[in-house]
Amino acid sequence: MLMDVTTKADEEKKKEQLIRDLSVPILTIWEKTIVLPLVGDLDLDRERM
Repeated sequence: MLMDVTTKADEEKKKEQLIRDLSVPILTIWEKTIVLPLVGDLDLDRERM
């Protein structure tokens, strides 16, 4: 039972870190133009998004 609680806590910390890593600021430059930083590796799967 203790392992389950510890595992859940670790998974929650990993999830929170992933959310922080994926969160990026979005800046409005002009009416229909935004800028956002690209974080991480760019590959074909991410380019198609």
